[in-house]
Amino acid sequence: MDAGGCRAICGILEFSPNRVPEDAGWGSGIKDEIKMGPIVFAGRPRRPTLVLAASLLAAAWGSLLIAQEEKGSAAGDHPLVPAIKLAEEAREVAAQVKDYGAVLSKRELIGRKLVDQQMRIKCRQEPFSVYLFFEKPSQGREVLYVEGQNGGKLHVHEGGFAAIAGTFSFLPTDPKVMAENRYPITEIGLHRMLDVVIEQWKRELDDDDIEVRYYPNAKIRQQGCRVIETNHRRQEKDDKFYLTRLYIDKESGLPVRLEQYGWPPGQGADPPLMEMYMYQQIQANVGLTDQDFSTKNRQYKF
Repeated sequence: MDAGGCRAICGILEFSPNRVPEDAGWGSGIKDEIKMGPIVFAGRPRRPTLVLAASLLAAAWGSLLIAQEEKGSAAGDHPLVPAIKLAEEAREVAAQVKDYGAVLSKRELIGRKLVDQQMRIKCRQEPFSVYLFFEKPSQGREVLYVEGQNGGKLHVHEGGFAAIAGTFSFLPTDPKVMAENRYPITEIGLHRMLDVVIEQWKRELDDDDIEVRYYPNAKIRQQGCRVIETNHRRQEKDDKFYLTRLYIDKESGLPVRLEQYGWPPGQGADPPLMEMYMYQQIQANVGLTDQDFSTKNRQYKF
């Protein structure tokens, strides 16, 4: 199964490296035990409108993995090609989701500190619109962004005593905003999360040191997922991440989690978590309107 120093492996969920560090970023307020077998995750039943697309995606997984096992990597075929195809199939499923609500948990390395955040998100694709309600930290903080409005700025209103200061507007890339985020709000959402991975893997098609593993029977709490894991054997100057894991929900076919790890600091050391994003309790195509993304919404505190 080796081709050009690359390898594709199919199997059950057996993470490499063998031991995931305690700070592996399983989301603010979420206690997960990582084992060499299934993981553990909570999710609500997905919308039936996505079931057919998800079943087609499952069939794509089956056919691609069988082909990998039977033929291995043919000469000239990069092991990332099937991974990209599977991710693009998931993108087709996500394209059916015009708006959604969810709980977003994220952990990001900002400077030298891992920052945990958990929030409720409303997101609409056209025009791109985001409403966030922070659960922790900064409980009660609200953030609102609508593409093409407010001079391209987002609205921020703090919770608690800080609410007295009122509502502020910032550019998405303002240093005050980026002090708590690796990426601007324009990059948020499960659609963009998947696009970023696809773009990364397409860039890495030029690398001949990629290993790809497929875990079709992974679990995060009782939620079944399919996981695509990629990693580099050696570090090149343009390689941003050492290891990437993309989780696709079995039932809905939607991407629900992404983990990105940096390079191990030394031989035998664990790779440090750089960023983790997880979407739970996804409610797709609920019919969000302009009112859901308006500072005049009486349910909000702007």
